Amino acid sequence: MKRRVFISGPIQGMETKQSYRDIIRKICVRCGYEAVDPWEREKIMYRGTEPGWWNSVPAADFIRRDLEDIEKCDVLVAYFPRLSAGTCMELFYAKLKGKKTYLHMPN
Repeated sequence: MKRRVFISGPIQGMETKQSYRDIIRKICVRCGYEAVDPWEREKIMYRGTEPGWWNSVPAADFIRRDLEDIEKCDVLVAYFPRLSAGTCMELFYAKLKGKKTYLHMPN
């Protein structure tokens, strides 16, 4: 069974700056991991252009799916260039579940 890695990092406010995920994915695949990246399923939701679009996004579904994915992974890799509530929650949950976590803070 292939080991799995969950890619975590800020999305909201950085919708056009997600290229870090490709870099993390390539490194993880090269090291024998299957990458699980929530951005792949969620990026379509972040294309809203009308004012207040974010208020109609079902946050509980995002959170539930992310936590389920973390449970199925062996490792969580987080990119943390700025404070992100979602990334903090994912890191906390992964640690709570005994997952190995790696955090990259470029600042």
